[in-house]
Amino acid sequence: MVYIVLLLPEIIWLFSRFSPVTAIELLLAAIGTLMLFHCLLYYIGLDMEKYMLWVFFLFVVVFWMILFRLLWVTAVVNTGMEFATFYGRYYKQKMVAGSD
Repeated sequence: MVYIVLLLPEIIWLFSRFSPVTAIELLLAAIGTLMLFHCLLYYIGLDMEKYMLWVFFLFVVVFWMILFRLLWVTAVVNTGMEFATFYGRYYKQKMVAGSD
């Protein structure tokens, strides 16, 4: 819900500028990418140097996928990676010293 509110100006611009199909493709890719960048912090932690490096390389990959008109692939891959990262890292059990 927060992502929708943050992207509200972009959503209005997308639907006023592009056809509805293209606007939906771009919106799904944007939400998937935004959620992937958020969930990437569960994988990396708070090391901003590593995080910015990951964001840069993912941005370049997503940029090239958009240039080659692979918007649906971008949306599906980003959402899949985001769910895998979230599920694998958020629900990971914390190992505490001295507990069985």
